[in-house]
Amino acid sequence: MNHFRRSVLALAILVAMPAAAQITLPFHSSNSLIFVEITANGKPVTMLLDSGSVRTLLSAKAMQVDLKLAAMNHKSYERGLEGTIVEMPATVIIGEHKILTDVMAGNLSQLASTMGVDKCDGIIGQDVLRRFKSVRIDYKTRRVEFEE
Repeated sequence: MNHFRRSVLALAILVAMPAAAQITLPFHSSNSLIFVEITANGKPVTMLLDSGSVRTLLSAKAMQVDLKLAAMNHKSYERGLEGTIVEMPATVIIGEHKILTDVMAGNLSQLASTMGVDKCDGIIGQDVLRRFKSVRIDYKTRRVEFEE
């Protein structure tokens, strides 16, 4: 009888545990690269999902920032894809998950053509991806699942 009570209690605890919140976004693929639509600083952006990139990178255009002016007020790097790269705060929203983080902003005007795609506003890197418990790519349904 004691074993039965423990089993029922264990089952009740498992049933009562809330399921992990999951955000699911559709993706499109081009040249074996995965792109998702998210929001950065209130603006919709197309981002490359890159688990190999340590930092998240957004175009200065998407950030609506003048790089020369921003470099005066934020940490900047002279070597980058095409000139100055500036580290600055941003609000990134993936589904309903709001992330306040520092991103790298730079001139990414050649990024899309280099990758052979029409549009790419930036790269989602590990600094954002690590905010989730897991990130799963479902190729059959063409969706990326972010587990909180």
